[in-house]
Amino acid sequence: MNPRVKTEPTTLPALVMAGGKGTRLRGTREKPLTPVLGKPMLQHVVEALQRARKIHRVTVAVTPRTPNTARLAASLGAHVVKTPGHGYVQDLRTALRETGTPTLTVTADLPTLTPRTIDTLVTLHTTHPEPSTSYWVPKTLVQRLGLTTWGRHEEEIAGEPAHPTGVNIVGDTHPTPERRFLIHDPSIACNVNTKHDLKIAEGVMKWLKPAKCASPNSSTNPS
Repeated sequence: MNPRVKTEPTTLPALVMAGGKGTRLRGTREKPLTPVLGKPMLQHVVEALQRARKIHRVTVAVTPRTPNTARLAASLGAHVVKTPGHGYVQDLRTALRETGTPTLTVTADLPTLTPRTIDTLVTLHTTHPEPSTSYWVPKTLVQRLGLTTWGRHEEEIAGEPAHPTGVNIVGDTHPTPERRFLIHDPSIACNVNTKHDLKIAEGVMKWLKPAKCASPNSSTNPS
């Protein structure tokens, strides 16, 4: 057996973090309910996870700020876990106690996510020994798509500026070593934080193609 390949379940649970206010969208709705091509943003994410072959259960984490989001998630057949709304990290830990680990986590503001990309990312996770995995996109891809970069966290990955996608595989409720992958894939680059991002995401969803993933910290391009 290849010593770099972890012994992992063939499928993972998924956790959607859906407790944000969406202040920059300046809307009256809860952020996960923002319409994207005629459907709430959260619905796109949940349905992509439900269609992915590598996901066996979908949980949506909500806060007291998102009661309508909780109702939508339940109507979509997702399990709903209520968190206190005291911040992303604390709410994530609360939700992970429900889902267990490892778990694929994703933010609710990524309506462009596709089932094929999800399956590819879960498979990629099994190719390295670290318990956790984070997925990043090059800053150049975000800029080329015309998305907002202001306020997005930035680090250097594989020798180039990159942004986190909001998609991770968490190996434990406590901090664990992680492998970072740089992925050239619009489906995980389109975090919707502004109305401008929303328009870009809708355009991307009309022509999106699945991504091909390669080795850790290497550049990959959509097919």
